[in-house]
Amino acid sequence: MNKIKLITFIAVGLLVSNLMLIGYIFFSKPKPPLREGPKKIITARLHFDTRQIADYDKLIALHKMEIRTKDSLIRSTKNELYGCITSNNVILKDSLENKLGQLQSNIETINYNHFADIKKLCKEDQLVYYNALVKDLSQLFARPNERPRH
Repeated sequence: MNKIKLITFIAVGLLVSNLMLIGYIFFSKPKPPLREGPKKIITARLHFDTRQIADYDKLIALHKMEIRTKDSLIRSTKNELYGCITSNNVILKDSLENKLGQLQSNIETINYNHFADIKKLCKEDQLVYYNALVKDLSQLFARPNERPRH
């Protein structure tokens, strides 16, 4: 009789744990959908043809290279800035903070010029879509936790 009770206890335990697992799977929050990449969003919204997409790919490559260069400079400048904490060099600290501000300003100029170049790829009938896209840029490329909720 002890074996039957033990087997019954194990079976009930397994049944309960399986039901809990199934409940967790069905009632847990769904994962957020993967975000579409900027290229896919832009080419779809602007209705680019294959030639425009090829030209846009060239713009993307140039944009990425320019941004990576500035990001690298920002990282190295930040490392220098944080080194000022131990030396208490206020003049160097101020200089590096100004340099970081200028580098960030350069990034914004690069981004602005990138979208101006995208506009040049558009045909006359696509400019309506481009203007609508420009209005949404800050929301489209914000980090997920920075996007406004509707």
